Amino acid sequence: MNSVFSTPISEMEKKFDFIKKSKAALFSFFSMMPKGGNLHHHFSNMSYAEAYINFLMKQDFYINVRNFVILVSLDNIREEPSNYVKFKELSASELMEYKLHLMKIWDTKEFYDTLSKDLFFFSIFGQFDLGRNNNDYHASLQTLKTKALNQNISYMESMFLYCQYSLVQEKHASALNDFNEKLVAFNEKLKHVAYPYPVEIITEFNALAHAIYDTCKTEIIAAANAHNEKVKQALGNDINDENFVIKFQNFVFRNQNPIDVFISLAASFHSSSTSSDINGVNIVSAENAENALKFYDLHLLFYRFFEKKYPKETYALQAGELSSASVGAEYLGTHVRKTLMLRNLRRIAHGLDIVYDRQVFDTLMQIQNRNEISKELQNYYDLNFDINYLEKSHIENKPFLAFECNFTSNEYLFNLKPDMHPVSLFSKYNIPVVICSDDEGIISTNITEQFVTLTYTHDFTYKEIKKMCFDSIRYANIKDLEIKKKLFAKLLHDFEVFENSVDDFINGFPARKTAQIGFAEYK
Repeated sequence: MNSVFSTPISEMEKKFDFIKKSKAALFSFFSMMPKGGNLHHHFSNMSYAEAYINFLMKQDFYINVRNFVILVSLDNIREEPSNYVKFKELSASELMEYKLHLMKIWDTKEFYDTLSKDLFFFSIFGQFDLGRNNNDYHASLQTLKTKALNQNISYMESMFLYCQYSLVQEKHASALNDFNEKLVAFNEKLKHVAYPYPVEIITEFNALAHAIYDTCKTEIIAAANAHNEKVKQALGNDINDENFVIKFQNFVFRNQNPIDVFISLAASFHSSSTSSDINGVNIVSAENAENALKFYDLHLLFYRFFEKKYPKETYALQAGELSSASVGAEYLGTHVRKTLMLRNLRRIAHGLDIVYDRQVFDTLMQIQNRNEISKELQNYYDLNFDINYLEKSHIENKPFLAFECNFTSNEYLFNLKPDMHPVSLFSKYNIPVVICSDDEGIISTNITEQFVTLTYTHDFTYKEIKKMCFDSIRYANIKDLEIKKKLFAKLLHDFEVFENSVDDFINGFPARKTAQIGFAEYK
């Protein structure tokens, strides 16, 4: 039986407490520590702004000299073409001038006062994917792999490519308009119905959803198949290996019209259900924007419908990415609670909204009960958490629920200081959490920094932090148990190597030849 702790935990806790006295030492400690998986990552925002601007310049795209909009071509533009020039037509001084302007628009380090932070951020959210082809995607995945390995990450789930559904729009434009009106009308009715929703409301919605899906089914499947082929070509055969595995999440935009969100979900769920490279369907963009707030409950019913259509698909969801800095009090406190209607939901990203929930105790208890396992298994897990436990958890197929914590992006976007993050609340109720990087390029952060913030702000123990690393594999939406077992075995081995090296890090290699310093009292 392989214990999760290769070094007695009491010794590691003493060493960890000593290291915490220096923030620089703590950062180095977490740089060395194996982290398992990074489960919340936006591919389009992985690049630092300067690197992406250099890419655009190399591609010789068009830039608008007045408002700095970038276009791949000038086909079908409605504005004055003379406002656009190619990058190669610019002088060296002009290139530098426009680069600096783009940095101020796209780089959060440069941004100060033109928009609120969240509006600024989400206004540029989709702009970092311009003009890429499969070769560019593959090269970017190679870069992403290098970054991950350099941070001791062995598994990633990334929101990669958007599943296009123009085939559906071209074939059923008129029907889609009619269906959108019906969805909007149903949403108005939903506003006057108390949650949890009565059976007759669910039945009425399901009838409408079936009508939409059945009308567009052929084109939905064709769009999903085309998307899967694009993902497969972009991934290639040399990214995943014995040291690193990446899987992708499909995603939809929550601020589109209801019918567009529904069709996008339909294509994305079918895509995920028929691809070994894609694990689930997320929902992105500003949760505090008008359509996101207006149709939030309707979107959850969409997910509930597709859970029935694709019962084997588990997924993560961005929910509760709200604070009093972003919306009025009337919108706070219900978004996390309402997601609990979704049985196949395995992870919630952010979940900040839960601290405003006037029924927070009941919500936390619902999540705790959802995660409940036998006392025997829990004791086994606390001491061992090995491959045997992983297999038992997989076979149980319980509707486990974990939270993804992204401290830097939450503070940047919503002015939520790390000490206000609900991670300690989750821990108190034995609700698992995993540490993620979110938009690491555009916000200029990394996963190591998130672990440092976690430790400095919330004072978690080494044992608790190590459990989060193993939970990042346990709660990954990996369909193939053998892949999950290999990642687990690798993490066990990597932690054994890491823990055996901590003394060298504390004492310095020369200390081997002389008296031990700093940790003599622990020998």
